[in-house]
Amino acid sequence: MSFKEKLPELSIREKASLLVGYRNMMTRPLSGIPSLIMSDGPNGVRKENDGQVSVDNSVKTLPATCFPSGASLANSWDNDLLFRIGRQIARECRYYGINAILGPAINIKRNPLCGRNFEYYSEDPLLSGYLAANYVQGVNEKKVVACLKHYACNNLERWRYVGSSEVDLRALNEIYLKPFEIAIREGHPGMVMTAYNQINGVFASENGYLNKTILRDKFHFDGLTVTDWGGMVHRDISILNGQDLEMPGCVDENIDTLVKAVKGGYVPESTLDESVGRLLDAIDKTRAVNHDKIEYFDDSTELAVEAAIRSAVLLKNENNILPLSKDKKYVVVGDLFENMRFQGSGSALINARSLIDNVKAFEEAGIKYEYAQGYDQMIGRVNHKLEKPAIDLCKNADVILFFGGLTDLSESEGFDRDDMSLDKGQIHLINELVKLNKKIVFIMYGGSPFEIPNYKDIDALLYMALPGECGGRAMAKLLFGEVSPSGKLAVSWPKKYENVLFYADFAKNFHELYKESIFVGYRYYSTVNYEVLYPFGYGLTYGHYSFSNLKTMVKDNTIVVKFDANNESEIPLHAIAQIYVSKPDSNIPRPVKELKGYASIYLEPREKKSVEVIIKFEDLYVYDLKSNKDVLEDGGYIIHLSEHVNKDIETSSILIEGQKIKCPSSYRRYFHADDISKISDEEFEEVLGRKLTPHITGKRPYTLETPIFEFNSFFGKIVQNEMKKIGNKVIKDAKNVTDVKERQRQIKSGTFIKKMVTNNCLRSLCYSSAGILPYQKALAILELANGKVFSALKKLDK
Repeated sequence: MSFKEKLPELSIREKASLLVGYRNMMTRPLSGIPSLIMSDGPNGVRKENDGQVSVDNSVKTLPATCFPSGASLANSWDNDLLFRIGRQIARECRYYGINAILGPAINIKRNPLCGRNFEYYSEDPLLSGYLAANYVQGVNEKKVVACLKHYACNNLERWRYVGSSEVDLRALNEIYLKPFEIAIREGHPGMVMTAYNQINGVFASENGYLNKTILRDKFHFDGLTVTDWGGMVHRDISILNGQDLEMPGCVDENIDTLVKAVKGGYVPESTLDESVGRLLDAIDKTRAVNHDKIEYFDDSTELAVEAAIRSAVLLKNENNILPLSKDKKYVVVGDLFENMRFQGSGSALINARSLIDNVKAFEEAGIKYEYAQGYDQMIGRVNHKLEKPAIDLCKNADVILFFGGLTDLSESEGFDRDDMSLDKGQIHLINELVKLNKKIVFIMYGGSPFEIPNYKDIDALLYMALPGECGGRAMAKLLFGEVSPSGKLAVSWPKKYENVLFYADFAKNFHELYKESIFVGYRYYSTVNYEVLYPFGYGLTYGHYSFSNLKTMVKDNTIVVKFDANNESEIPLHAIAQIYVSKPDSNIPRPVKELKGYASIYLEPREKKSVEVIIKFEDLYVYDLKSNKDVLEDGGYIIHLSEHVNKDIETSSILIEGQKIKCPSSYRRYFHADDISKISDEEFEEVLGRKLTPHITGKRPYTLETPIFEFNSFFGKIVQNEMKKIGNKVIKDAKNVTDVKERQRQIKSGTFIKKMVTNNCLRSLCYSSAGILPYQKALAILELANGKVFSALKKLDK
């Protein structure tokens, strides 16, 4: 008997209880119906070790394989690799009895300062969508549910709990919803997680346009929707607008609200039944996870190493300084060598089962070296006591191996980066090392681009991103030539932050204005011929390959692209082909070219292969603002076979029968891409089709929706300080942990909690706490912040 067959036996309260979570990662077991057990992801399993909830549950998780982060994996451009990683993560889910993995995360990387960029794939929707689809297919193979997140436009952290992403309909459909469309169409995930933020003034959890018109009607998604943890706003309004499950729940008031709404006729019981039915479907489809106790972890090390290798990008290699010879002695500098940053912080923090860091990897490979820390990543300031010995050691070096990049103090879920710079300690040290006129190889870590000090004077740049628990072994194999780097950047890499479109406005206000519309990342840089440090799709290898003999044809609503790939070197490598499409005669504003296909081709030395890439017409659609639907524009298209977005190898022209499109007058400004940066707020409101109500910072009285950082009253500041103490306590306790790696992991978790909590609001803090902060206590804290001390005490007593 399926659990869904029990639905008619359940009372309204029982059904409502099923849709409000029971513990941090599980739904309520009820009437013989088991819980749906979930785990954070997306680059590994985070199984809480005691099933209970605490403020530091992000620390207390069982060991699992930590694969490279999304920002890393996207640089592989390899669908098969993502499939195998999804499958392996699902195996580990089954071992721990987990029904659903909360991943992949596929929001567009709109601005390099977004704190959660390390978790996302790319600035390009097609690359994000197809990589996600293959990850999902791998998870599906093992009868585990994959959950796409965060739907949609969760492109910053500071305002993510209450702010509104203001996006015109064309950009929304072509850029920000497109990865979800592709992943659903090609991958068939069982869950979609709605974002915290508002989209065009409506919270994602109750946004009927996103959750019903688009997700259900347009994308034909038939699975379960779940809130981000604490993302519920109004339980009754949300279910009417396509939101099924609230997590983590434990808020009885929301169960009462839903029961009252159904009994009062505001919410039809049939709507409640549909949502419960989707939850029971997910439980039915994943029964097998509770019966699979095979130890799968030993299968993961080789895959984790491969993934880290394939995700690394060689950005610079002057005079072929890389690969290095193992028989020489090197000077290694940098805290990130000894304390490798291999994953992001926040809800994606994995308790890595088998960490192979840089130190261990150098020992395995028998590398001779001398080491100096040089800087302290947990402080970020210049430390002359660490810096001077490093400089002195390097004075006699032939080659300096500098390990650096973004740290967890600057890049994490819960807050955005302050700037695109490295910390002051690293910047000062790099500048001093450059003065020595030695050869420098910079091994770079981080989930998003950063400004590279003195990049012209550094001989080699090897970007490891966040390479997972086996990142050390992968780094050593790459550095010393056991394998060749093959990754290509899945984002554009600006020279400095001021190069980013609307850089000064990012995350500054309640209303985040997406004034660039569809011109995100390379779509802007390439169209206006703006020079970046490294363009989208860029990456070097130790060998050399070529593409040739491009042929294209239209067949069965697709474009068939054929070409030859030839390895012209004596080493095996992966060649990554990129297919861009342009339409110079379009009647609407378009980027000069857009990615519409890609392939990763493994080639043995001197091997030549014939390659075929299929471009579906659906992936050529544009959103017609006149008819409010997707349209294939009629006429001629140019197919670009490219090495990266700015370097074509061959082109071919084709004709497609489609429809004529007209551009609305409000959108005509985008015909002049070089003027986009000058678009005013008033002009953008015309594109949106509505006026925006200004947000008044710190408006009194405070509400449950007011960010904690806006509590500026006397008692409000006390509330802020008390909230910060939660993270401070985790950090304080972590300092007593004897194991160095575990101590740093817990300090990173505490830092995430400390910075995240004041960006939150009391409503979301309550709803995400799984009972730690009860609703009445949240109301009492609100009264206190508003100076109503006696009212606060009464609510606490209640």
